[in-house]
Amino acid sequence: MLVKFLRYCTALSLIFLTMQLNVARGQVFPGDADNNGQVNHLDVLNVGYAWGTTGPARLETGGQPATQAIPVTWEEFFPQGLNYAFADADGNGVVNFLDLATISSNYGQVHDGGTEFVNFYEGVPDIHSQLILDKNEVPDYPTSGTYIEIPVLLGSEELPLESFQGIAFTIEYDSDYIADIEFTFDESSWINSGEGSFDFIGPEDEIGSKEIAISRKGNYPVDGSGKIGTVSLIVIDDLGTLLASPTDSSNVIINIKEIKAVNGDFWTVPIASDSVSVMVYGPDALPLSTNDPDLAGIRVYPNPAQDFIRIESPTVIKEVALVNSFGQLLRAFTIREERNFKVDLPEDFPGGLYCIQIYTDSGVLTKKIIINR
Repeated sequence: MLVKFLRYCTALSLIFLTMQLNVARGQVFPGDADNNGQVNHLDVLNVGYAWGTTGPARLETGGQPATQAIPVTWEEFFPQGLNYAFADADGNGVVNFLDLATISSNYGQVHDGGTEFVNFYEGVPDIHSQLILDKNEVPDYPTSGTYIEIPVLLGSEELPLESFQGIAFTIEYDSDYIADIEFTFDESSWINSGEGSFDFIGPEDEIGSKEIAISRKGNYPVDGSGKIGTVSLIVIDDLGTLLASPTDSSNVIINIKEIKAVNGDFWTVPIASDSVSVMVYGPDALPLSTNDPDLAGIRVYPNPAQDFIRIESPTVIKEVALVNSFGQLLRAFTIREERNFKVDLPEDFPGGLYCIQIYTDSGVLTKKIIINR
């Protein structure tokens, strides 16, 4: 009996020791999937790589912002040695969308237990694949209230991505001139082929930047290049308050920085960054004449006007915008396949100088008008 009792005690001691060793294997902070000491968009890359994997659930589950012990490590490890248990952000034993929710809820939280380092591998244009802001889509003369869409491309035919797994990056912009900025993932993108992918937009806690991540679902890398999404932004309505006069303009930079891209082996690969310059104009800084025969043939009358103005155009009118002398957008009209359009001037518009912006297939024409009241 004594021998059996001693064996029983020894077995219990071994179990207890094993549990202690397992606990010592790590502490996870819910949401910090890469264990670098901060919860942010970079963690999405680890979640995406381990997507769909299952393992032992933690004793504590949920996304409470406090470290939790890893009682039993998972069988799988990231190639750099980090256990998959860190990707299980909510601790329920499966890596899925709930872990993205935990990243969102704990976004920006920091802790002292991080052991990994972030590696941003800055690429060189024309040598490495590039994350590109398509400058060709920036309108020529944006002013107050102008809505701008800029396609975002990853790689090119000459420098495509090979074995692409995921990418995280930050879009930086001047919040003095840009009222809002958004990123929309293109679900028809080459990144979304096969097993599929997902995107993650970090909360806009810090004005002037937007943190974004896109990852494949599981370790199913793809090759390709081309459009992956669209950056949309709006120029502030009260642009005139920032410019010295209505005839001034200002150069606004949209910048992509801190890019981390990983391949199918989860190693960081170099990606070149990009930026785009958007010149925003006060209403009197806009060009008021053009050599384009279609735009030059547009008539705006009567001028001065009291209650309305008419627009006659040799080409189809797509949109008409009315701005005041401070560059503030007052009215915008979307038009379908019309060459003649009447703009009724609201009674509450005071007399003075205004600009009418006419958008056509041939370009944009801006004309000054005077309202007599």
